[in-house]
Amino acid sequence: MFGEVALNAQCINHLTQIHELLGSLTYAGLGSAPYANRSLYWSRTVSSTLRIEGSPLTREHVDQIHAAPARTDWERAAQNALSAYQGIKSFNPWSERSFKSAHLAFMDGLISRAGVYRSSGVALQQGDRIVHVAPPATAVPGLMRVLFAGLKAAPVGPVVASCVFHYELEFIHPFADGNGRLGRFWHTVLLRQIHPIFDHLSIEEVLDRERDAYYRALAAADRSGTSLPFVEFMLGIIAQTLRAFLNERPSTPQCSEDRIQYFVEYGPPSFARKDYLEFFPSISQPTASRDLRVGSDQGRWIRSGTKRTATYVVPRPNERPHREAASEVRPPRRARR
Repeated sequence: MFGEVALNAQCINHLTQIHELLGSLTYAGLGSAPYANRSLYWSRTVSSTLRIEGSPLTREHVDQIHAAPARTDWERAAQNALSAYQGIKSFNPWSERSFKSAHLAFMDGLISRAGVYRSSGVALQQGDRIVHVAPPATAVPGLMRVLFAGLKAAPVGPVVASCVFHYELEFIHPFADGNGRLGRFWHTVLLRQIHPIFDHLSIEEVLDRERDAYYRALAAADRSGTSLPFVEFMLGIIAQTLRAFLNERPSTPQCSEDRIQYFVEYGPPSFARKDYLEFFPSISQPTASRDLRVGSDQGRWIRSGTKRTATYVVPRPNERPHREAASEVRPPRRARR
């Protein structure tokens, strides 16, 4: 599996680009992505990953069904997927048990054995043609144990390992249904361990646009008996996604006031000085401290603690800093004697 992948020149080229782009993103202060637009990210990602499998739901439709009762299986699938992506940090990428719980999250209420490996054979069809015959059900538990053991000790590096895992999962097809969306989700779970930017990039959205090429890469890997064709394809997709993000994001602001505004819009809702420095790696510690003091004075965030132990919270739009609220509370006037 992992040790059998001998990268070709194109894979090495893609991998070099990926690491160069990650370095450029970090240096540009784009190691994090907009927290304010997370609901948009989730809706885009979920509608894309389900559309690959034939879902008719648009992003706008997915946007509106967060809490509404599901009327169709696709709506239930979207609600399940939204819940899984929102809780992505709770899944352990190297744990088979966590992997099964992710399948349960995606397929709960859609199939009878959600979170449980299949008990019968599977043959995938495209029209009238069988395009893939998965290993027998009796082999699935052993194959998945080997796959996770290999993932933990992969000699090929984490980016390549994430691509190999994605392919091998689709080849084994361990569940009766939901393998495609789970494979794409777990690929994201693995990538976000490499760099925080992957927590916010929608690889699924790019795969939706490249759907035919995605399936061709899976088929080419099946025919070759190795994951290499799929690894080459996915490395190209990852590089493409990173490049688009770097080109589309606004440049990091240079003055204090602009940095503060930028951080309020794109930074985490709660943070410490080290987080601010990681978000703007080109500024010095004294500059970060000055920004934080100015932001506190302006009420852009609420400070707790002192000096290096201080933490900050960006109030939501309908909230005001405690100090402002307190200033509105006036003591009762003393009665004149």
